[in-house]
Amino acid sequence: MLISQFRWQDLIIASPVEVDAVPEGTPMTYAEGSLLSNEGKLYIISNGKRRSVISDQVLLSKGYKLSNIIAVSKSELLLHPEGTLIQENEFYPDGTLLSSPKGEVYIIQDGTKKYIPSPTIFEAKYKWANVIQVTQEVIDKYPRGNDQYYPDGSLISSNTGVFLMQDNLRRPITSPEVFESYGFNWSQIRRATDYEFSIIPEGPSLSELKSYRSRVLISPIGSPAVYVVDETGEFRYIPSPFVFEKLRYK
Repeated sequence: MLISQFRWQDLIIASPVEVDAVPEGTPMTYAEGSLLSNEGKLYIISNGKRRSVISDQVLLSKGYKLSNIIAVSKSELLLHPEGTLIQENEFYPDGTLLSSPKGEVYIIQDGTKKYIPSPTIFEAKYKWANVIQVTQEVIDKYPRGNDQYYPDGSLISSNTGVFLMQDNLRRPITSPEVFESYGFNWSQIRRATDYEFSIIPEGPSLSELKSYRSRVLISPIGSPAVYVVDETGEFRYIPSPFVFEKLRYK
């Protein structure tokens, strides 16, 4: 499920305190457009829902590859609410990757086609094996949506610096100290092309060090020193285990 949407090398190791500071949402699901099977039945994930498919022939007639089917457990399948049946003559469901005769690749989202403008942007999130070759007539059935750039959370670089992708914008990270305060890893940065930087809009810069909630306990990696974050956001050193216990910390 993780590798259907992300890459292992993009994981950021966070402390329990940092994880607990983020509200917990609903469980993640398989990526849009995933082909799943359970107990002999086939499904396509679209808008987070599992849409059943009558037969292999329906999938093949629409250009899907049976080799892309992922066998899943019942519990994994049920994380996706049940959707409507996939009909042979309907449009492709959201999450489908389509390629035109010219080689242009689009992702279908919200009933629109969103152009993916470069191979490196494509490979940051998708797999070439999932692309379906269709006629220009099929492509033209969909209205054009916004172009699709690097996924949120991606770190990209150019000659001018390092950027964080958020909401289809590239946000400049203003210093190494800001970069490292968020737990980012320099090895996670992707080198983007000049063309990509010319088309991806720039957003507001990321210029402030990551802040912590009041009374969070902080210990630098490789050091026995312990600090507490006060109401102003400052780190205050706790000089001994005796003081630590008197302050009723754990």
